[in-house]
Amino acid sequence: KTQLGKLSLPTVAEPEDLMKCGALEYYDKLCDRINVKNERPLKRIDRIFHTVTTTDDPVIRKLTRARPEANVFATDSILATLMCTTRSMYSWDIVVQKIGGKVFLDKRDNTEFDLLTVSETA
Repeated sequence: KTQLGKLSLPTVAEPEDLMKCGALEYYDKLCDRINVKNERPLKRIDRIFHTVTTTDDPVIRKLTRARPEANVFATDSILATLMCTTRSMYSWDIVVQKIGGKVFLDKRDNTEFDLLTVSETA
């Protein structure tokens, strides 16, 4: 941990956001105060959760064509898994594919990446 904090990479430039996608929904701040004495019933939200791989993601496909200088691609779930690997309680399986000089960090279909977990790093 301390070695990573001291790491200096003078040749690496600041990252750049190529595209921002998605939307945030309203968050009720009262949910922060829920405890045993202050209960609140859960509301069911019917929606479809898309679990797409990096190579199948239409936004990433568009980026590979629009930004030829970009050379490493990954989805948010893969990046989050990589950041939590040192404390992860679940196994993880990342597939690295090199296609035409571009690197794709991908997941296998129907693996634990697709499961929603609770207290994963507890």
